Amino acid sequence: MERKFREGDLIHIPQDVQMYRESGMPRTTARPLLGVVIKDSLDWPCEMDVFVEGERFKINRKSAYPMENGHVG
Repeated sequence: MERKFREGDLIHIPQDVQMYRESGMPRTTARPLLGVVIKDSLDWPCEMDVFVEGERFKINRKSAYPMENGHVG
């Protein structure tokens, strides 16, 4: 079953995950990070927008793990 996230959900992003900026080079996480879901993209089935360390990125939904059990379906 695919994870569904809602705006505002706190997520765990493991080490070695590709994160894509709208402009510029992609970034690979060097260590585990915390992020906040901005938008779980419906137009791209595997991507979602997240806020991490002061920047907006797109990541693969399968790379994110919920920090709480309350909002994830």
